[in-house]
Amino acid sequence: MSRLPQGCKISSNVFQREMHRILSGLLGKNYQSFIDDVLIYSESLEQHLADLPEVFDRLRKYGLQERPSKCQLFQEEVTFSGHRVDKDGIHPKENNIEKIKDMSPPKNTLSCTRYEWNETAQRAYDKLKSYLSSAPILIHPDYREKFLIFTDASGIGCGGMLSQLKNGTPLPISFYSHKFRGAELNYSTIEKECLAIIMAIEQFDYYIYGQQVEIYCDH
Repeated sequence: MSRLPQGCKISSNVFQREMHRILSGLLGKNYQSFIDDVLIYSESLEQHLADLPEVFDRLRKYGLQERPSKCQLFQEEVTFSGHRVDKDGIHPKENNIEKIKDMSPPKNTLSCTRYEWNETAQRAYDKLKSYLSSAPILIHPDYREKFLIFTDASGIGCGGMLSQLKNGTPLPISFYSHKFRGAELNYSTIEKECLAIIMAIEQFDYYIYGQQVEIYCDH
C-alpha cells in the first residue's frame, strides 16, 4: 500500500509513526515533525543551508515530495501546530487570543448553575480572560544549560513547569497539569506531591533525558 487510507481511526497515528521512522536520527536535532508538517530550525543562515538538504535528501530517499506552494523557506517567524514560533520562543496565535477576549459572560441560569453572577464574578471572569490572553512566551530549551522543574499538588490535582534561568529568572519552556481521579484522590499529601514530580518527569522526558535537572517542590 503506497497511500494512507483516509477515514481510518488511527490514520494520523500511523502517519506520525512513519514520519518518525523516516526522519530517525534527525528529529530533535534541528528538526521537528507533526504529522505532515516538518519544521527545520537553525541558529544561523549557514547552518540552515546545511540543514535543509539533509531533510530534503531523507524525504527523497523514502519517495516523499515537498509541495513548493506549501513550503516557507528562510523565515524568521512561522506558525507551527497552532502556535507562532520565532527566535524568542513560542507564542499563542493572535486570533486565538482574540477569541478569548471576545468571550461573553454567561447570560442564563443554565450556563452558571449554582452560581450567582454578580460584580465579583464579573471581575473574576475578566481577570481570568486577561491571564489567558496574556499567556507567557514559552522559551526555546538550551541544552547547554540546566533544566529546572517546579511542581505542586492540591487535593484535586497537580501541575508543573519546566523552565531554565535567563538573567537569573526562571522562564517557562512547558507546562503540565493533571486532575486526580480514582485512588489518587485518597493519596496522602506527600504522596500527591511525589506523584506531581513523577508525572512532571514523564511529561518533560523529551526535554530532560540525559540532561542536568533540578526539581523544586514545597515538601
